[in-house]
Amino acid sequence: MLTACFLFAGNNKISPCDEVVINAFGEIFTFSKNRNELQRYKDLVLINSFKDDGLGSKLSLEDPLKPVSEDPDMIHILDMGTRTIITWDRFLNLHAITSLHQTIISPSAFVVTSEHDWLIYDDHREQILQIHSGESYPLSWGNKNYSFGIELFSVQHRVLIHQKYKNILSFSDENGKTLSNHALPDSLKIERIFPLNLNEIVILSSDGLFLWKLPQKSLRYLSNIKNVIHVDNFSTSSLRVITRDGAINYLP
Repeated sequence: MLTACFLFAGNNKISPCDEVVINAFGEIFTFSKNRNELQRYKDLVLINSFKDDGLGSKLSLEDPLKPVSEDPDMIHILDMGTRTIITWDRFLNLHAITSLHQTIISPSAFVVTSEHDWLIYDDHREQILQIHSGESYPLSWGNKNYSFGIELFSVQHRVLIHQKYKNILSFSDENGKTLSNHALPDSLKIERIFPLNLNEIVILSSDGLFLWKLPQKSLRYLSNIKNVIHVDNFSTSSLRVITRDGAINYLP
């Protein structure tokens, strides 16, 4: 049985994109990899955009990851190809282009903690590294090495580590101490996860969207919406789901 989705009145579509991040002001930032374009929406209206030739000379992004929001008003993108982190303010003024320290060989995951530290996973070391705000030298973070293929998320003053090839979620404090580990349901072929809070994760799989409640280990089917790139809590009673073609759906 399919779960119905519904749309609120007004504009419910943005430009097609590959990644979405929403900041503390509720503004939507989208990133298109084929155009290397970052866009900012307020109340679903496009306010401004930044392309990689916005300064008259290209930033030459080669292999960018998804944008990361640093509250209250910064947006970062880690480019794996050039080993740089590009930073904008929320109005998409270019703030900084930071080359990673030479000891970080193969960066493949990135997040900013609520303490404004950068966490970067290095495939070469199989380790998460920490760069304190205003510094450049990376320090080892956490109490273990992680095998290839992880994602990093900042969730309510915690760091969530998704070990994709082991189907494991690990919550750590911002100093790297592991607080809990959770196995994801092995009945699903998981393509992507979208953390909602410390207890609820939306899972995108080949069988559709599912809500996974960690304490109860309960799985609830949500929808068969395709090409999902973002899910968040729109309100206490609905989820906002954004797809690659820019459609915005709301699930009860």
